[in-house]
Amino acid sequence: GQISTEGAISGPLSDTLRMLYETPPEDWRTMLVPGLRGDGQGSLALDIAVPLSADPLRLAGEYQFQRAALYTPVAGLSLEAIDGRLAFDQSGITGLHVAAHILGGPAELRAATGTGRDRSLAFEAEGRFTSAGLEAVFGRPLTGRLEGAAGWRGRITLAGGVPTFHWESDLQGLAVNLPAPLDKARAGSALLTARTVTAGADHHVLEVRLDQRQSAQLAFHKQAPGWVFNKGRI
Repeated sequence: GQISTEGAISGPLSDTLRMLYETPPEDWRTMLVPGLRGDGQGSLALDIAVPLSADPLRLAGEYQFQRAALYTPVAGLSLEAIDGRLAFDQSGITGLHVAAHILGGPAELRAATGTGRDRSLAFEAEGRFTSAGLEAVFGRPLTGRLEGAAGWRGRITLAGGVPTFHWESDLQGLAVNLPAPLDKARAGSALLTARTVTAGADHHVLEVRLDQRQSAQLAFHKQAPGWVFNKGRI
């Protein structure tokens, strides 16, 4: 036998995040990104079954974002105007489909927890970014010579609390005002990719490559309250 209960509550996203950080189920601990903050509203629905035997607790739930925002500790990157749903059970996220604004443009995100032993959490996303949106995150020294907007797609995998990235854009619609061979007209295209080379709990190295013309490695280290750029090599 078992005791079952259902419930629903609406309120600030910040309260829901605080509850997850303070009392997460054991299998969730490695999937929570340290330093994540939230704003706006949402609604939470839960279905909990407590067995009268030694079997583990079972739960199923859904969180509905209502024009909410999430602020990550990575370079001030944020997701704003979030609408959509997040489904989960006692083992982790079972489904995510939301629309949001990222890097100054619209985007769609999907996610699910893997079934392997590492219980990795994979996010996939695609959207458009603007030069102004990039400047807000990365600063004018890195983005001041960009004008326009372009499409992008990416994937983030979170395993053991450590994220790995793969991101790419053809840059069509974005002008790059740099000396040759790094210059690019707005109407032209050039494949820009960024991927994780190495990552750990307190360090992250990205390789950034523009077509076959140029590549660089960027190193970041963890420093409260988030991550900061450490050094780069072209």
